[in-house]
Amino acid sequence: MTVLLALAPAAEAEAEGGKLGWLRAHEIVDLWQDFSVNDDIIAEDYAGFVRAVDLDGDGTDEIVYLNSSYCIGSSSDCPNSIDVLRKRVPGKTPSIGRRVDEWEARARKTGYVPDAGEQIPGEVMELQTKGNRIDVTFVVRETSPICLRHQRAPDGSDRCPPPGRYTWAYAWAPGKLTRLPDSRYEKNVAKSHFPAQLQGKWVIAGGSCEKADDPSHYLTFGNERMTGMGEDIWPNLVTLLARTPWTWQILTASASDPDKEVAAVFMLGQRGDRLVVAEESRVRTFDRCSF
Repeated sequence: MTVLLALAPAAEAEAEGGKLGWLRAHEIVDLWQDFSVNDDIIAEDYAGFVRAVDLDGDGTDEIVYLNSSYCIGSSSDCPNSIDVLRKRVPGKTPSIGRRVDEWEARARKTGYVPDAGEQIPGEVMELQTKGNRIDVTFVVRETSPICLRHQRAPDGSDRCPPPGRYTWAYAWAPGKLTRLPDSRYEKNVAKSHFPAQLQGKWVIAGGSCEKADDPSHYLTFGNERMTGMGEDIWPNLVTLLARTPWTWQILTASASDPDKEVAAVFMLGQRGDRLVVAEESRVRTFDRCSF
């Protein structure tokens, strides 16, 4: 079974002209996904982040997308690659030298064929293109079927990157994706998000919001971070306990000890302007700043 994120109906007509619309690019990817073969390990494959973009500036779009899978009991990395489909050039594309089945024939009739691909060792969160450059943002987990950490490289080293959020950049040339050196890495990755009701600045109860530029007096909640008062923490698990008033149990980790998780209860006052944070060893109260 094939799943295409933002699924579009299939069509067999060959892509016309050099530019592809959003719908046509999805149709072509869908046909190539239909050709892929699932088994008792690869239970389902899916495509996402489909982009129609002219990577080499020749006036004809290539198609860039995530080609990923759900696997069950696999003894090798679950397929999770950034793939490029390229429009074949009549008279210049070599014959494949074998018979093709019905599904492959339908995919090839679009005029687009697989050109290059690279396995990504984490869950892809974002894909961006600029010129021939492809930026892929992904999250690596300690345990994941995408990259089996217990399998070592031939030299005995760890073949999977350390857990965290990465952005890797690739340059595309016909038939090849080359990883560029300017990658980014964020070690401590939130596994959840702070509730929207908490986000913003909070000053120690009774304090003045005029001092909210002094990080020793306030906390700032973002989507994935709480900073201030010498703290940098992120949420790993958020559980809603009540709505009247809003109350959550949040399991957090901190930059000072990222491997240790701390449970705390975060309770908003009825008007949403008072916050009580109760941990096992301390209770703190904050007032919301309006700016």
